[in-house]
Amino acid sequence: MPVSVLVLFGILLSVSEVISQCPPSSGFIGIYLIHNGTCYTNGSYFYDASIISTPLECVLPGANLNSGQWIGPNGTVPCDSGNRSNVQCTSGSSGASLSVHVIDTNNDYLLPPGDGWYKCCLPTDCSDPNTNIIFANIFRYAQIASFTADLPSDMTVYPQEYKLNCTKIGFNEYGISMSIGDTTLASYTNCDDDNSSNTCPGTELVSSISNTIRYTVDITWDGVTVSSGSASHSETIGDQMYQCVLDNPSNGDDRTRTLTIKVPIIAPHYLTEVRKTNATITVGWFAFDSSDADGYVVNITSDTGTVQIVQVKGNSNNTITLNGLRELTTYSITVRAYQQLLGPASNAIIIRTLPTVITSNLDAALIVDITGSFVILILFINVMMFIVMQYKVYVKNNELKDDIFTEELLDSFDDDEYEDEQSFTSGTSSSFENGPKPFSYGNPIQNFNRQKYLKKTPSRTAHDDPDFEFPVLTSLPISINDLVNHIAKYSNKFEDQYLRLYTGNDRPCTVGYTDENKYLNRFQQITVYDDNRIILTPNPNLYMCEREYINASYIDGYSSSNKFIATQGPMVNTLADFWRLIWQERPMHIVMLTDPKECIKNKWCEQYWPRALMEEEKFGPFIVTLTNVANHPSFTIRSLNVIIPDGSNDSHTLTQYHLTSWPDHGVPKPLLSLHKQVMATWSPSEGPILVHCSAGVGRTGTFIAIDIALEQADREGVVDIAGIVNRLRQQRMKMVQTLDQYVFLHDAVFSETIIGGETEIPADKFATKLQELKEIDSSTGCSGLQSQFELLSQVTPDLDDATEDNAGEDLAKNQGSNSYTNPSFTAGYHDKKAFIIAQSPMENTARDFWKMIVDYKVSAIVMLCGEEDCCYPYWTGLSTHDDFVVEIANEIKSNGYIERMLNVESRNVLQLQVTDWPQDGVVREPRTVLQVIDDVIHRQQKIGGGPVVVHCSDTVSRSGVYCSVSIGLEQCKAEGVVDVFQVTKAVRKSKPGAVTTLEQYTSIYDVIDMYLQMNKADDDTFQ
Repeated sequence: MPVSVLVLFGILLSVSEVISQCPPSSGFIGIYLIHNGTCYTNGSYFYDASIISTPLECVLPGANLNSGQWIGPNGTVPCDSGNRSNVQCTSGSSGASLSVHVIDTNNDYLLPPGDGWYKCCLPTDCSDPNTNIIFANIFRYAQIASFTADLPSDMTVYPQEYKLNCTKIGFNEYGISMSIGDTTLASYTNCDDDNSSNTCPGTELVSSISNTIRYTVDITWDGVTVSSGSASHSETIGDQMYQCVLDNPSNGDDRTRTLTIKVPIIAPHYLTEVRKTNATITVGWFAFDSSDADGYVVNITSDTGTVQIVQVKGNSNNTITLNGLRELTTYSITVRAYQQLLGPASNAIIIRTLPTVITSNLDAALIVDITGSFVILILFINVMMFIVMQYKVYVKNNELKDDIFTEELLDSFDDDEYEDEQSFTSGTSSSFENGPKPFSYGNPIQNFNRQKYLKKTPSRTAHDDPDFEFPVLTSLPISINDLVNHIAKYSNKFEDQYLRLYTGNDRPCTVGYTDENKYLNRFQQITVYDDNRIILTPNPNLYMCEREYINASYIDGYSSSNKFIATQGPMVNTLADFWRLIWQERPMHIVMLTDPKECIKNKWCEQYWPRALMEEEKFGPFIVTLTNVANHPSFTIRSLNVIIPDGSNDSHTLTQYHLTSWPDHGVPKPLLSLHKQVMATWSPSEGPILVHCSAGVGRTGTFIAIDIALEQADREGVVDIAGIVNRLRQQRMKMVQTLDQYVFLHDAVFSETIIGGETEIPADKFATKLQELKEIDSSTGCSGLQSQFELLSQVTPDLDDATEDNAGEDLAKNQGSNSYTNPSFTAGYHDKKAFIIAQSPMENTARDFWKMIVDYKVSAIVMLCGEEDCCYPYWTGLSTHDDFVVEIANEIKSNGYIERMLNVESRNVLQLQVTDWPQDGVVREPRTVLQVIDDVIHRQQKIGGGPVVVHCSDTVSRSGVYCSVSIGLEQCKAEGVVDVFQVTKAVRKSKPGAVTTLEQYTSIYDVIDMYLQMNKADDDTFQ
C-alpha cells in the first residue's frame, strides 16, 4: 500500500531519528533508510565521509524494484555507472531497495553542487504519484541538524527561562555561534571534537555517530529584555528571532538556521470588572485572534504581595473568576497574552471586594441577575470601544503618508481647482449658491493643524515651516462636463483633499459624553453635537421610555431641511430607544447599511424587527410586526408595523430598505440601485428618511452624500463632494469616515452622471450586447468597447503614474520583500481582501513570497505564466527558502493548466499554473480560465476562505484580466447582471496598470460570455 509522505519543516530539521529495531519488524509498513546497520526515519542527516565506505540504502519491505530513483540537488543520481557530484547509486540485494554512496575521488568527497536534500522513490521513480518517498540530507563538512528551544509550559512562572539547542553534526572542526538581532549570546571558534584540548564549552554529546554535538544557551525573558549570562538584548517587541551560525573551514559552506519564538506584540485591551462578591472577582478583556494568542495569564496582587497567578488556555477564553479572596480588600489585576512566551502586561485595574451581606434567596437571585446583565453590557461596550479605537489608528496610519507635505503637494494647492475656495466664516458654501440653503456654515472652522502631523511623519522637505498651516478645503465644485478630466488628473490627490476636510473637533458634544449617556454610544468617540441632536420626549408612564438621549442627528438634504435622520445601529440597551425615535419622528423609510453577516459576527447592529413573516416582537413597550418581505439581488425590502398596546389604536407603518452587501469591490451599483428604490417612493410629506449603519457616520454619511451630490448635479450641473462632506460634518461628526468612502463618492457620482448604468448588462442579454459593443460606430470610427477602454484609461491610474514615486528603489530587488511583506489587496465581490496581485518571485525574493503565503493564510496561488515565460520555479521538488521548506505533495496536468498541491509550514496550498495563456494577456482558451476560477472557488469553500495570490510575468496584464473575470462572474451570480467596466475600473484602482490593452479588456467580456453560454441550461452549474 503506497504511503503518502508529508514533509514538514520541523521534521526535516530534526536530528536523525533512529528506528529501534533494524531491520524493522515484519509488521513495519513504509519506506525507511539504513546505514551501517542502523535504520533511520524520514529527514535524517548523513555526513558525506560516512557513506564513502558504507552506502546509504533506502528500503521498501515486501515490494519488488521496478524503476526506483534517487534525486539530489544536482538532479537524478546515476545508478551502477557514472556519477553526479561524486554520488552514485546501486540496486539493492533484496526487495525494493536502492543504495547511494559517495565516490572517494582523490579525497574530494561530495562535490559542492551535491550538498543538500536527496529523495529516494520506491518501487517506481519519482514521477509516479503513487510511489513511496523518503528524504535524506547528505552534506559536506559540518551541518546544523536542528535548532530548537526548550520552552516553558507553565506560563505563571515569571521571568521566563528557557534553553536554545543548536545541534551540529558531521566534520569535527568548525566554529559556532547563537544570536538574537545584533546581540551575540554565545560564540565558539576553532572547535575540534576529536581534540580534547580544543573541544568547546556548552556542549552535550548526542551521538558518537557522525559527531553529533548539541550546544545550549540558557535564556531569561522578563518581558522587555532577552538575556544570557552577561549578554542582553532589550529591543525585543513581539516575536523573538534567533540565529545559529556554523562556520565551516574555508572551503566549506557556512550553515545558518533561524528559530522564531512567537510572542504577543501587544497587551490585552479593556481589562474590565465583570462582577464581584465578598470573595470573588470576575474580570474580562478583549479576546485576541488565534493567530495572536494561545491563552492568557492573569496576575492578582494585594498590598501584601502576589495573591494568585492563573493561566487561562485558549485565545477565546477572555473571562475568569478569581476565587478565595478576602472581603473589603483592594486588589490590583493585570493580564498578559501568551503564545510560546508571555507578552506585555495590560494596564492594571483596581477592584475592591464587597462586604459579606446576608440576603434572602429571592433578593440574591435578583441582584445576581441585574448585576450580571449590567456588567456584561459594560464589557461589551468596552470591546466595541477598542474596535473603533483600533480602526481609527488604522485609518490614521494609512492616511498620513510621508509625502503629504512634499513640495509637489504644496505646489498642487495652487492649481486652478483650488482657486475658488471660500472660508467657512464667510457664511455659506459657494457650492450650493444656486440651490436652497437649508443649513449654513455659521461657525468658523479651525485650520488643518500641520504641526501635529509632522510629529508622526519622519522625513520632510524644505517647506517644513512649523508655523505653516493648510486651510480647510471648504469647497471644490466640479462641472459634470469636467468630471472625467478631474478624476483623471486628481485621483491621486483625493487623499490630500480628504485630509483637509472639516473635522468637527471644535463642536461641543458634552451631552453624549456624560456618565449616564456615554454607555448609550456604540463607539466611545462617536456621539452627537449638542446643538444638533434629536431629543427624545420622556414618558414615565411607558416602560423603558424615561431617558431623553439617543445617538441620532438631523441631517439636511440638498433642498429639504431635516431630510434625513442619521443614527447608530441599535444596541441591546438602546432597542427601545430606537423604536421611540421612530415613534416620535415618524419616518416612513429606514435605510439599513449594515451587512447581516457583520451584525452576527461583530454585533454591530442588534436586530430590531421580527425574524419571521407576520411574527410579532416586543421592544420595550413597542410591538413590531413584520408584514411583508421582498428580496432583491443586493438588498431586501421589509414592511413593518409598530403599535403601543395602550388602548389608543395608534400605529405606524414603515418600510425598511436593507442593503445586504456593502460594495467593497468598488462597484457602486448596488448602493445606487438601493438609493433609486428609496427615492422613487419618498416624498417630503412622508417625514425624514432614517439612515443607519453601525456607528451612523461612515456608510450613513456616504449614502446621504450621494443623495445630495446627485441632486446637486441634476440642478446645477456641478458637484462639490468636498463641500458636501464638510456640510455633513457640520451636522454630525465623522460623516464619510474614511478615505475609501470619500473616493467611493466620486465613483458613485461618476457612475450615475457619466456612465448612467450604460455599462451594466443583464446576463440574458450579454451576448447580444457584446456583439453591439464590438461593432464600429461610423460616426466615431471606434467600437463601444474601445470607447469604454479609453474612458477607463482616463479615470484610473496607469502603471507609469503608480511607479513614478518608486523610481529610486533598488532594481535588483524590484520584485522584493516590501511588496510581499505589505501586499496590496484587491477587493473581490464579497471580500475586501479577496486577491493579492503579486509580482512573480525571483530567486532572492522567494523566501519573502512564501512568508506572505503563510502569514496571510493564502488559500490558492494562481500562476499565469506559461512555458515560454521566464519565472523562477519557487515550488520545484523539495525547495528550501531560508526557514520555509516547500514540497510538492501532488501534481496533476490538465488541459491548459497544472494543478499542484504544495506543502509549506504544515499548510496545504493549491497552486494552479495556467500554461496556455500567452504573454500578450489575451485569453485564447476561456474554458481554462473558467475551470481555474472554479477550482479556486471550490478550494476556498473547502478550507473556509483566504485570499488568492495571482501573479504573471509583468504583474498587471494577465493578473488584471483574471481578477476582473472572477469578480464579474461573482457579480453575475449575485445580481444577474455584469458590469465589466466598473469591475475593471475597481481592479485598476487597486492595481494601477492592470488590464493594459484593449484586447485584454475585450478578453474579459469574451470569457464571461463563454461562461454564460456554458450555463444557459442551468445558471447554477458554475457554483
